[in-house]
Amino acid sequence: MDDVELILVHGSDNYGTKFESAQALLDDKDITIPVVEKGSAIAVDYGVRGFPTLVVVDKNGNIAHKKMTAVTRDSDREGLVRLIEELR
Repeated sequence: MDDVELILVHGSDNYGTKFESAQALLDDKDITIPVVEKGSAIAVDYGVRGFPTLVVVDKNGNIAHKKMTAVTRDSDREGLVRLIEELR
């Protein structure tokens, strides 16, 4: 999905994962996802208050789907892929 952009909002240091560590982990794995901190303008704009939160934004910048959850099961992933395909 080359036309899909992902952004990771780092939400908490509660588990010993500092913001810099999260970015370093992605860099080590050659994963190029921008990381922003909780409380950043983008997190506030999309109403991210708890973690993990999944927000899908359409090409016009409108929230198409928002759920405070992690994508953990294959059925979750399949539903997310379907939603992204519909928004294209």
